[in-house]
Amino acid sequence: MSQFITVDVRGLLSVQKQLEVLRMPTSMRRRLLSRTAKAVIKDSKKRVRNQVDLDGNPFEKRQRKRRRKMLSGLVKREKVLQNTGAEAKVGFGKSNDARIAAMHQYGNEQTVSASSLPKNNTAKDGDATRRQAKALIEAGYKIPRKGGKGTKKPSQKWIMDNLSVGKAGAILRWLRDQDETAKTSWKVKLPARSFLGASPADITRYVENIMNQMKQEVVNGHR
Repeated sequence: MSQFITVDVRGLLSVQKQLEVLRMPTSMRRRLLSRTAKAVIKDSKKRVRNQVDLDGNPFEKRQRKRRRKMLSGLVKREKVLQNTGAEAKVGFGKSNDARIAAMHQYGNEQTVSASSLPKNNTAKDGDATRRQAKALIEAGYKIPRKGGKGTKKPSQKWIMDNLSVGKAGAILRWLRDQDETAKTSWKVKLPARSFLGASPADITRYVENIMNQMKQEVVNGHR
């Protein structure tokens, strides 16, 4: 997965506008692309703020509610990585940030093993994780029904709300000790939440507006 989004105005503009860009000194073309790339980054931040994708559709919600908006920390680190005067590249300087961004941009499916789950069993640990909840249900974990009549399979939400990381881990290990056929791995799917980049129409609009601004700056500079 690429660690950047390429901002290339070639082919997006009218022939007349393309000729105008080609006639620009390299320094001005770089300035044009730099401003365009920053406009693309601004759009990415706006999408994350509004929690919508490139098509304007709401992000698929997390299974576990959190106060912080999805991708809000990651998008702050998006920046212009390269500007040749012919094209600019927008993305993340750190490969781990780029990897996480790509997983969210395009969606991802991972195989999680039981051995990778947290095994901390202290009194101060946090709530059970969604991975633990799924593993417990897969392993056959059940809770008493209201009124004490029999047992039932809990929801992932109930497990995350009522068990700690340590307690969930201890129960899971006990269940696996009782059942040698229990699953030791399962797939976790991350839905696509496209937040990077811009449509060709948006880039064309940015370039045309910025070119007009730059022309006006030149005029004002000669007054």
